[in-house]
Amino acid sequence: MERLKQLKTVSIHGKAYVMVDQRLIHCAENFDYNVKIKEVKYFADIKTWLTHVAIEIKWSKDQEFYNVYEGTAQETIGQGMINKTSALENCYTSAVGKALASAGIGIITGKDSSSTASGDEMQKAKTSSEEIDKNFNLILQHLDDYRSKYTFIEFEEKLYKRNVGFSADQMKQLSELWNAPKTAA
Repeated sequence: MERLKQLKTVSIHGKAYVMVDQRLIHCAENFDYNVKIKEVKYFADIKTWLTHVAIEIKWSKDQEFYNVYEGTAQETIGQGMINKTSALENCYTSAVGKALASAGIGIITGKDSSSTASGDEMQKAKTSSEEIDKNFNLILQHLDDYRSKYTFIEFEEKLYKRNVGFSADQMKQLSELWNAPKTAA
């Protein structure tokens, strides 16, 4: 079946992935299709876009009706390089990629693949994880300075407002270190 054809892949964090542009090119070359934006919302309090799209595809020229596949994505302004300037566009592209994946376009199977997450989502997850670890290590390096300026509750509120994304284990570790006796200089 043409929609399940193996498409060009890239490696993202060691996993094979078909980029959204390749999925769209394949769809445009082989099928009659339409992309419809079903919903776009902006959540100002968390600076996040949500996009929901539907892709209508006729798999053959003699097919009377379109099959419909949907995709939803969300992107937060400022999270990752692309979202600093193009969060809405990235959100739309991710939603389209998910809809195409639900239609079976660009699906790759196997443990070394990622078929439905967008390439950007995979990069963002890795970058976000690295950034969280970097921020956590910086806080640990300057722990005594922070402890002299804030209570743990105040500092925790600052972290929450900045949406740093520390895990529960990291927050527990930070709390334990914060409340431990201060080291002598």
